[in-house]
Amino acid sequence: DYGVAGDGTMASTRQPQPKVVVLLAVLITVCCTSLWLLETKFTLASMAQVAASPVLPSSALLAFRCCAVAVLVWTIYIDQTDPTPLTITPVRWEGSSLEGASILMRGSTKFITFTVQCWTLHVVYFSGAVCCMLFERLDVYVSPTVSNIVGAGLSCAYETSFACALLTTVCVTFVLIPDHAKRGVDPTPMFFSLKALLMHNANVVLMASELLFNSLAIEVVHFPVCVLWGCYYVLFAWCELGS
Repeated sequence: DYGVAGDGTMASTRQPQPKVVVLLAVLITVCCTSLWLLETKFTLASMAQVAASPVLPSSALLAFRCCAVAVLVWTIYIDQTDPTPLTITPVRWEGSSLEGASILMRGSTKFITFTVQCWTLHVVYFSGAVCCMLFERLDVYVSPTVSNIVGAGLSCAYETSFACALLTTVCVTFVLIPDHAKRGVDPTPMFFSLKALLMHNANVVLMASELLFNSLAIEVVHFPVCVLWGCYYVLFAWCELGS
């Protein structure tokens, strides 16, 4: 974030500005209140619903989701163990008084990027969906309350993952890569490695396949959940950079 230095210029700081903190607080309050007041049908979700498919046999859906988990976890592993640091330099608009800065990321610091956060959310959803299917196949008893809570959580993770996958792929493909080319910066190292291609493209393939295969509905009234997840991401990035 940025603040005003003693000479009147903009200087970088690791502390969030009060107006941004207030904005986040307002967003979180409004979203939580909306979810509480709108009766968003979370109780309709269940582990059985997460495990079901109207178009695929259970074994085929389980195999697909297990493969998805394997790809997702493997990608995060190679990203975290890659010794090559990732450097991001935010673009400044012409005439901007903000101080130029670059962020050097390696290891767990890479989780401050939106792409890696979205990829991690995919891991949570697909892993949870696999567990629901295994519980159903093994006929493990789960109380209705726990089933509804888990089902609602995974339903929200699915809806948010789908939206974030589209956002990530569209922004990278139609904004970031053309912007790099326009500025004369080679986009190959950041966007065309195997890891980057998976994180920026396979996410849409996985979530689009889920949209076709699963029995979960995307409820428009759950939109505040996506906003809350965005607020979480901002807070996480602040904490990670501050440490």
